[in-house]
Parts: sequence; structure tokens; C-alpha cells
Amino acid sequence: MPKIPMWRTIAGAYASVFRNPGLFVRVGWAWMAVAYAAKIAASVFAIPFAGTIVHFLALTAFAVLWHRSILLDERPAGLVHLRVGKAEIRYFLLGLLLTAAILAPAIAMQQWALVQAPHASGPVAVAILAAMIAVLWASLAVVARLTLVYPATAIGAFAFSFKQSWRMTHGNTLRILGGALLATLPWTVVVIILNVAVKRMAADPGGLAAAAFLLIPEVVLSFVQIALCAAVLSYAYELIVGQAGVENGTPEAAGDAT
Repeated sequence: MPKIPMWRTIAGAYASVFRNPGLFVRVGWAWMAVAYAAKIAASVFAIPFAGTIVHFLALTAFAVLWHRSILLDERPAGLVHLRVGKAEIRYFLLGLLLTAAILAPAIAMQQWALVQAPHASGPVAVAILAAMIAVLWASLAVVARLTLVYPATAIGAFAFSFKQSWRMTHGNTLRILGGALLATLPWTVVVIILNVAVKRMAADPGGLAAAAFLLIPEVVLSFVQIALCAAVLSYAYELIVGQAGVENGTPEAAGDAT
């Protein structure tokens, strides 16, 4: 399989977002408004889980649009894009599945470590920490091998399977994982900082207005994150699967292209 040029892919991902600010705003503003309203409503009614799910759905639908803008050169007409169809639902479920694939082993390892920690010291404690890091890294590496299903789903290539993604990403695990993590890491740090600040302000009755204002850049930057990640995966899909697979969206075309 061809090797993904990681740094060039990251540069291309940034270019796709920051050289097309008009497209980013036009296809994303309505979903950003939905995500913002959901987080505000969740805070008011103390149902953060519901707000998180709606935010995730908004990010999912936007990611589908961004994949299609790169792979199919689509430029949706109009100013409001709130479509939730088969591709968006499948993408959303894939997101939940692969997120669980990362979190479940990490949480299980954490619980095991908590049980072992009171009895651990010195080399044993270091070994426990190393085991936790190894499990998290292994989970991320496995998920990275499966991520080509995201752009495939976005362009309607529903026949493209986990098995195909696993086979076709051989030799590119670290390039895909590194590309996605490095492209989004700066924004992830900022979003986390903003999220902590918003929560602290929201806990103070006098800080609700400031929290609501600070929530705006938090939501917008979360969409920047998802656009960058979607772009990295789109370019990886385009390179590995090939133009035939992009145009036809079939396993057979993908196989022929490689």
C-alpha cells in the first residue's frame, strides 16, 4: 500500500479549513448553532449527557459534509445544511462504536489499576502505569486501522468494511494516528481549557452570561477539530483507496485501484 505523507497530509488538512473559511462557516454555522443551543439547554436543565449526544450528532453531520467537500468536491448550495440521512446516522453509530473501542479497554485498565494501586509501589507502580499506557496506545492503533470507514461512509460507500480498512491501512497505522492526533492536538488543548473555564463560570450564578459567551469559541473550535480530522482521513482514503474507489465507492473499485 502507498505510504501516507503525514506532514503533507496535515498541511493539506489545515489548508482545507483555513483556505476555505467561507465554506467552513457556510456548511457549519447551522450545526454549530444546534450544538451551542443543545449545550446551553443541557446546562439549564442539568442534562449534560443529552447535550453531549446532540453536539456529537452535529459534529457527525458536519464531518460528512467536510469529507464530501474534499473527496467529491461538493459545495452545497444555500445557507442552511441540517440534513440527517443514512450517511450521517451510520457515521454517528460508527463514531460511538470506535469511541467505545478506545474507552472500554482504557476504563477497564483504569479500574484494575485502582484495585492494584494500594498494594503497588516502586517498580510495580511503574509497571501498572506502563500497562495502562500500552493498552490505550494499542486501542488507538487498532482504531486507526479502521478509520477509513469514516470517509467511505460519508461518500456513500457503505459496502466498504472494517476488514477492508484494516487490510488497506497496513503499514500506515502510525501515519494515520499521528496525522489525526497532531493535526487536532493544539485545538484539543484549547477546547479542554475553554470547557473547564465554562464549567467553573456556569457553577457561579453570576457567571452564567460569561460562561454562555465563552461557550461560543469552544463549540466553534470543536468543529475546527472535526474538520481537520475529517480532512486527514479523507486524504488518507483518497491516497490508499484511489480515485476509482472515491468515485465509485465500492470494494471492488477500491481493490482495483490498489
